[in-house]
Amino acid sequence: MKTFTLDLGHGKSQIWVGENLPMRLKKLNLGPPTRAFMVADTRLKRSAQLWIEQLRKQGWSVEVRWVRASENLKSLMQLEPLYRWLIQKGADRHSVLFAMGGGTIGDAVGFLAGTYLRGIRWVSVPTTLLAQVDSGLGGKTAVNHPLGKNLIGVFHQPDAVLCDLGFLKSLPVRELISGLGEIIKYGIALDRKLYEFCVKKSSHGFLDLLSSPKSVESLILTCLKLKAAAVKKDEYDRKGFRAVLNWGHTLGHLFEAETGYDYFRHGEAVIWGMRGAVYLSVLQGLLPERDAAQIEKFLSRLPVPKLKRPSGFAKRWRQLTHDKKSKGGSPKFVLLRGIGLAVSDQKVSPNQVKETLAWLHQQKSGVK
Repeated sequence: MKTFTLDLGHGKSQIWVGENLPMRLKKLNLGPPTRAFMVADTRLKRSAQLWIEQLRKQGWSVEVRWVRASENLKSLMQLEPLYRWLIQKGADRHSVLFAMGGGTIGDAVGFLAGTYLRGIRWVSVPTTLLAQVDSGLGGKTAVNHPLGKNLIGVFHQPDAVLCDLGFLKSLPVRELISGLGEIIKYGIALDRKLYEFCVKKSSHGFLDLLSSPKSVESLILTCLKLKAAAVKKDEYDRKGFRAVLNWGHTLGHLFEAETGYDYFRHGEAVIWGMRGAVYLSVLQGLLPERDAAQIEKFLSRLPVPKLKRPSGFAKRWRQLTHDKKSKGGSPKFVLLRGIGLAVSDQKVSPNQVKETLAWLHQQKSGVK
């Protein structure tokens, strides 16, 4: 097991990455055992029982609520029964809320923790590769609105992020590729060595990146340390340091929203979003065409679903102006100056975005 701590001054998040984490819960520093309220994906009932048993052995009183994880969970309407459950069960400010599941569980339950009684402690137990390398850490919690993704939320840091590699063994291939999309994002945006490792290691297939527990642990730890560094500099995403973590997300969120959040996995949409952002970076004169060609060749091999037939550009542009990174009604993009050199808060013209979207819809992905 590898550990480190994200210390933000006003609070700390303990980060664990490894195997058999339930058996090590006695080392988790959450203060004296009190009441734990766990919201977990129904598909994890078997895995969750060990966590529940170990918490109870440490003296915790545990209440569990099973939910069906999907993007639909991320709405105020879907969270109302969970607020009611906490109230009826008597959860108080000394209670700890555990979120066990993928990114949608973490986003929604973190938001629940941040708004119930104006904020109670919570622990993130991410169970997908994408959530372990990205959304489980950082305190961005949110629900969606029909006009855009993650528009209603709060910054509420977890007391701990527990990434157990055992959860990854049963994930379907699409979930693994989705997680790899976020890992590759970190490499392209922030760490050229990570990008070059991913290119070299995946020459015979992208799943080779996940060929051993040691390799997976190293990739997750690298990504989390990169994210922790950005969060420490810019916890509330106002200075631009943290914004670079949204590389590929502006167009990615558009593709998710216009397909009802049920066609793409999040990382799949981000892969398409990165390809678009590379093209935009060249249009803006920021990225050398040689670097762009290298990145595009790599990303185009990833096996993700094809883009669906586009809607009208005016509608898509309106959708982009509702993105949480927009300013004054104009969307802002994270673009590239080079591999590992992302820059935030870049203004682009409607015509450049229109050209980029038209180009993207002519491209193929690794899915045959």
